[in-house]
Amino acid sequence: MVNIDPSVIEGEVRAPPSKSLAVRFLLASLFSEEIVTGLPEGGKGLASDVQVALEAILRLGVSMQWSKGKLHLCPPTSFPPFVEINAGGSASLLRMLAPMLAAAGVSARLKGDVSLSRRPITSLVRSLQAAGVKVRHNNYALPMEISGTMRKGDLVVFGGESSQQVTGFILAAALRGGGQVRIIDLPSGSYVELTRWALSQVGINVERSGESLSVGPPRAGRFAVEVGGDYLISSFYASASLLTRGKVKITGLYPLLNFFGDHSVVGVFSSLGARSEFSEGTWAVSGWEGDTKGEVLNVDFNSSPDMALSVSPLLAVTGGEMKGVSRLSLKESDRKRGIAEAFASMGLRVKIGHDSISFEGGRPKKGVFDPRGDHRLAMMASSLMAVSGGKLLDGYCVSKSDPDYWNSYAVLGGKIRWERDLS
Repeated sequence: MVNIDPSVIEGEVRAPPSKSLAVRFLLASLFSEEIVTGLPEGGKGLASDVQVALEAILRLGVSMQWSKGKLHLCPPTSFPPFVEINAGGSASLLRMLAPMLAAAGVSARLKGDVSLSRRPITSLVRSLQAAGVKVRHNNYALPMEISGTMRKGDLVVFGGESSQQVTGFILAAALRGGGQVRIIDLPSGSYVELTRWALSQVGINVERSGESLSVGPPRAGRFAVEVGGDYLISSFYASASLLTRGKVKITGLYPLLNFFGDHSVVGVFSSLGARSEFSEGTWAVSGWEGDTKGEVLNVDFNSSPDMALSVSPLLAVTGGEMKGVSRLSLKESDRKRGIAEAFASMGLRVKIGHDSISFEGGRPKKGVFDPRGDHRLAMMASSLMAVSGGKLLDGYCVSKSDPDYWNSYAVLGGKIRWERDLS
């Protein structure tokens, strides 16, 4: 467990690599030759979600070589007839890779950790079955076995619980040389847009018309791609800085793209009174202006559900309401309940609705919180504990997305003390 003492969060830090981009680029190496930068040298210190994605593509025959901070990936010359993949806690790997395996005609057994095995995969199973793939599952949960090859022609994908399988079917269409994908019930359009942008970096054009996508074929050549920094993890440093009256610069972020997504947190913070600037991959946050007390935050959190955790520490102090958060209950944990429990432990009242969270506002007190293995809940709580102090019963869970989180927190002045759990 980790003890956090009150401190001022300020200074400069580099954003951790975006696991959303990293996983997409790694999976794209199944059909495109890539030179990847932006990941830690030699793969040491990779987020666990990225590590399991790397292990998966190596099992599928991708060749890998590290040289001077660059990762050279070459597609396999052929695919194995069968693989067993442990996705760990990575729903993104599970949902994106399964359609690609089916497109390649690879039979597979897919499993995950306890958390991932509890999450529903109903819409993923339905999408695979609609494509002619045989699927065995544990009452629409892991473990799952797939066999057979996707039938020819247009693909239909059910968004359902997540847009991640939509990305999986886009990648599957690219793997088999291009094609049409039709989406039914899309929950998070922004992540589909992120996929379109990521694939454009490896020469694949994805045109969207409403709920239909036209995926172009892979192009020959070697593509240089950079895994830019994660905006939402960076936003926890930004919110802690605002709450403690510090100033931070966060470098290494990918460009502000022209659709609403995780990167839009920069503008959302500004709408809440943050003085911030963004230029050439650097986000500078220098203070907090204005009175946002009681504000209803009109943000489409369905397009970026994890952003709700980024802004929660600010609203927990000022008071206010978030809407469009129903899907937070389908994440690694019930994050709506987790938000309420985290702030209640610090003496702040939160009311949970089906699609809303209301914050009474106030000054946090020292608290004790168990994130139950949820990395974003732990990071969210650390932002507010920079003000009040407190204790996180599981500080190591942040390694799912950023193993270096606490080092960066300390670099910015965060005061932490590790304590052995003797229970």
